[in-house]
Amino acid sequence: MTAPLPIAIPIIQADIFTDRPFAGNPAAAVLDADGLDEAAMQRIAAEMLVPGTAFVSATRQAGADWRL
Repeated sequence: MTAPLPIAIPIIQADIFTDRPFAGNPAAAVLDADGLDEAAMQRIAAEMLVPGTAFVSATRQAGADWRL
């Protein structure tokens, strides 16, 4: 059994590599992935139905601002 996700998770879905709406490549970014385990990330990525989903979280490495 998997743990439930929080009620609200900030996610952006955007068309990248284009300057026109509804063109280019769709991608998603979860802006606050701290606290999400691998299973939750897999479920979110599957739900987004785009070729790529990035998960942004706090860094674990000195000299880096974010972990992706």
